[in-house]
Amino acid sequence: MSIIQNIEQLKKLVKINSSIPFSSVSPFLNTAQEIYLVRYIGREILTKINDENMPEKYIELCNKAASAEGLLAMWLGNAELSVRISDSGFTVERTDTLAPASDSKIAEVKQSLCMRAFQHLDSLLEYLEDHVVEFPEWALSRYYSGTVDNYISSARQFQDTGSVNIQYSLLRFEEMRPLMRQVQDRYVRELLGEELDTQLRSKENITDEHERKLFDYACKFIANKTAELYTSENSIRNKSSIDRTTYDQHTRPVYFDLQNTGNFYADQAQFYYGKLERAYNDYLVSAGKTPASEALDWNTDEKKLFIDIG
Repeated sequence: MSIIQNIEQLKKLVKINSSIPFSSVSPFLNTAQEIYLVRYIGREILTKINDENMPEKYIELCNKAASAEGLLAMWLGNAELSVRISDSGFTVERTDTLAPASDSKIAEVKQSLCMRAFQHLDSLLEYLEDHVVEFPEWALSRYYSGTVDNYISSARQFQDTGSVNIQYSLLRFEEMRPLMRQVQDRYVRELLGEELDTQLRSKENITDEHERKLFDYACKFIANKTAELYTSENSIRNKSSIDRTTYDQHTRPVYFDLQNTGNFYADQAQFYYGKLERAYNDYLVSAGKTPASEALDWNTDEKKLFIDIG
């Protein structure tokens, strides 16, 4: 059952004619709920806000969820609602005073609905993040479960600690999260080793100065390396080649030199990886261990200065 129950509720969100039967938009409301709301806020919270005896603390959350659901539904159903399916096939309505909108106008409306829908969904997630103690059942959602066991666990941390501007968008952060996991596993875990890497990720409060530096530089490196890959020219070209309406990106490529199109985040990632390596050596020294050497040891039996080229 959708959160929005009638056309009058939907009219508060979208410019829509009251004569449209609610049954025409109901399938898209249900789809928006199943595809987006269940994923991001969880079925447990949806059950609570759909209850007639909903506790008072859920009212604000319900209003935000309804706004996201209504706009997402109209975005998803835009194409189908503009045509009628009958025995004679697909038809559009045309009268003496009304005619179908042009393709350009339809595209503008779809883009507007898309932006507004995901902005409201972002606002809903931000509200939950700010009130996580009040809604412990949010921890059961698929979105929240993906925030654990990572160096960077939130959009706020990605921007404030990682120093990459994503306008604190939780949706942008969610999109980047799989790439972040690859970066932290491929680079950070390989450098620190599995034991120390797991130890740092599992700690809620890090008091040791050397561990704190390791954690901070790991976060900065992961954020900037992710931004480098996400905003690379190939990534942007691949995304722009997909002919579909999408939620506009918040993370933009930043260039030192427009002629060479050198990605600023690539330089930042390299810089912070160097900082991370030095912090790791400092940690090893503080723990009474031998620091990792970046120079080749030519005194070992395996190393030779000359090779036989035949």
